[in-house]
Amino acid sequence: VESKLREVIPSEDPLDSASFDVIDHINSLFPTEESLGDVHDGPLAFRIQHIARQVHQIDAELSKAVQDAAKNRNKTKSAIHETQSSIQQLLQKVHSIGRKAEESEKMVNEICSDIRKLDNAKKNLSESITTLQKLHMLVSGVEQLQKDASTKSYERAAQLVQALDDLFEHFAPHLSLTQLKSLKLDMDKCREVLRRNIYSDFRSDTPEVHPDPQTRQVTLRSACQVVEVLGDEEREEFIRWVSSMQLQAYGAIFSPGGDKSGIEHLQRRFDYLKKSLLKYNANYNHIFPRWWNVCGVLCRQFCDITKQHLVEVLKQSEQINNMDVNEMVKALEQCVTFEKDLQRLYSRPSQSEDLEKIKVDIQQLLGDYDEAELYAEPLTAEK
Repeated sequence: VESKLREVIPSEDPLDSASFDVIDHINSLFPTEESLGDVHDGPLAFRIQHIARQVHQIDAELSKAVQDAAKNRNKTKSAIHETQSSIQQLLQKVHSIGRKAEESEKMVNEICSDIRKLDNAKKNLSESITTLQKLHMLVSGVEQLQKDASTKSYERAAQLVQALDDLFEHFAPHLSLTQLKSLKLDMDKCREVLRRNIYSDFRSDTPEVHPDPQTRQVTLRSACQVVEVLGDEEREEFIRWVSSMQLQAYGAIFSPGGDKSGIEHLQRRFDYLKKSLLKYNANYNHIFPRWWNVCGVLCRQFCDITKQHLVEVLKQSEQINNMDVNEMVKALEQCVTFEKDLQRLYSRPSQSEDLEKIKVDIQQLLGDYDEAELYAEPLTAEK
């Protein structure tokens, strides 16, 4: 321990030496008796007085150190007490902050819950208002459509039918309700009234003697708009009906067994179709939408009727053995030429602004395609 102390606190004082010997030290200071000198005024007396002063000084320093230590101890106790008091106050504040934080969190959760309830209420209220508005539009729309259907206001009726179909689609999950079911029945009745009126107008249409051609054209075009919004099936049925109306006389004139039913009159059949198409173009070309391709459907029905007639005529000729080969070849050549003309003119809808709609549908079905390549060869059933 002493060696460690000397390493930490080195000292050259012989009193701090580990081999210090008091007697040797005194003998080194006073080697002889004469070196002691006078008892009151000699070296020994001086040494004793010097040591006494050192002792007194050390006692005073020790006393002061003890007093300072006592004061410091009191100050330390006081500081510790103050520190402990501050810590207690800090802990109280921390606990208070924790409680307030919990209360704040609870309050925030309550506010958030109230906000969510208000948001749901606002959403429900908005949906209710929107539903009431749509219901009001539905009721007023059906009433207006009933008036327009009875007065044949086709242009406005077309817009109403489309809008009401969208509204009924919105209320589709609730159509079991009595009021909505009643409105749906009224809507169906309006559609039927419109359908009857449109068929009646086209059936009684006499373009050659109509007093106001411009009014006729506007009315019938508006009727076509109504047919368009009534649905695809209704449109297709209407186009077939219009085509059959154009060919009513054809079946009676060229029916099997008649004077003009034979294959030698085949060209007259084709001429009849050409006249029908010219009459159609003169009377209805600006009425029906081009993409409906009414001319194409008319030609298709003509071909179907002609096929039935010719099959029956050929059967009759075969039964009575009255088939002329030259007439057959001539008829075949006429048919090939006629089919090429129909293929060129009516195999697809006429070019118009409405054709873009069909092009989009074809592109969605086939992807990217070359239109010129698609129609480069005659269209067949397989193609």
